Amino acid sequence: MNLEKNYSIKKFKIGELANTFKAIATKYKWDFNDLTFSISVNSDGLSGSKKITMEEIYSLTEFTRANRSIYCSYSNSKKIGSFTHISLSSLGEYLMLHIESEHIEKVTEINEIFVEHLALVPEEIEFWETKMIKELETRVKALEENVISNRMLSCFISSRFDNKGKIYLPIIEKFLRLLDINVITGLSYEPRRISDKVIDRLENNIDFVVYLVTGGSESFWTRDELVIGKQKGCYSIPLVEKGATFNSGVFGDLEYIEFEENFIEGTFIKLLEGIKYIKNNRRFNIT
Repeated sequence: MNLEKNYSIKKFKIGELANTFKAIATKYKWDFNDLTFSISVNSDGLSGSKKITMEEIYSLTEFTRANRSIYCSYSNSKKIGSFTHISLSSLGEYLMLHIESEHIEKVTEINEIFVEHLALVPEEIEFWETKMIKELETRVKALEENVISNRMLSCFISSRFDNKGKIYLPIIEKFLRLLDINVITGLSYEPRRISDKVIDRLENNIDFVVYLVTGGSESFWTRDELVIGKQKGCYSIPLVEKGATFNSGVFGDLEYIEFEENFIEGTFIKLLEGIKYIKNNRRFNIT
């Protein structure tokens, strides 16, 4: 059975390590003649190992400057299958304690002795793969934020193809283009259903939809488009001519901008406020 635990790096007091190993040997009534110790150091490209005595371990305190490991092995020649191997290694900013023995209870107890005598603090090691992933996530997030802040806003103008819609739509379109907003409309002729054409337009990377609702026609047509736009994550800005019926369906509390007949320009201030909000709150979309 084996156990591996990671702890915060620290400098030990004189005698702490030696007393820890003595406490373990005393608990299990080990003969010191059956214990062997060795130490290895890997620093600046140089490495080496040697056997050491308990007296040398007594003065060992520094684990913070180099990749250093101390090993302790116990085997009882009179009792077959009785063994214990312990290694304590410094890995940069961490200490790794590895214990191997014939019983899991002994492994756990030895770990507890180390923690108690050396006041070890548990630490989770972030291996290089984990660190690399976190660094990539940070870079991607920064890239996304940069793209969001610099990408041109896109807008779809939804309108009835009636006389009023044909008058108001070019005015709104020109206003939005002057704000460097990419404007998409459904005015161009395509030999298919208008609803299918609108759905395809909303499949683009649209940030918000402007709905032109006039008094010359009922606005039941907005309901389905509002739902589709909401599903696509688009913001909705209804511009409603005074006297027109605005049916927002499931979005009954959706705020809209009302304007006087033949004065669509009266929506510009509130439209600017809405665009500012969208620009500050939009999310990155890779689709």
